[in-house]
Amino acid sequence: MTWVYGVDLSFSQLDEDDVRLMKLAGVQVVAQCLWTGAQQPAPRVTNLRLLVNGGIPAVIGYASIGTQGSGDWHMQQARNGVPDDLWNLLRRVPVDCELDGNTAAQLRQGVDKMASFGKPRDVYLS
Repeated sequence: MTWVYGVDLSFSQLDEDDVRLMKLAGVQVVAQCLWTGAQQPAPRVTNLRLLVNGGIPAVIGYASIGTQGSGDWHMQQARNGVPDDLWNLLRRVPVDCELDGNTAAQLRQGVDKMASFGKPRDVYLS
């Protein structure tokens, strides 16, 4: 295992200076929330584009499963609206499953859906 300096984004809107400062500080990975389980963070696509264009070494997404609905439905919400070029550059898109009421079935559906989108089977848990 190797530890790296990373940043987790949700609703914060980045600009080019933010990305430049992250890179100067040695940030090696940035994770952008694509779906909270209830909504898509508005700056998600803009942030991904800035991070990729700014040379952050690893950019990943993550998507939460809400307590209602199937895991595959939630992962589809994460995928919706992300341009193919950016989606293809995301190294991973872990399924975030940490809300009271989430089920093993939702989690399995979520990781299977991400695999169908060509992403590794990853889970993020609290």
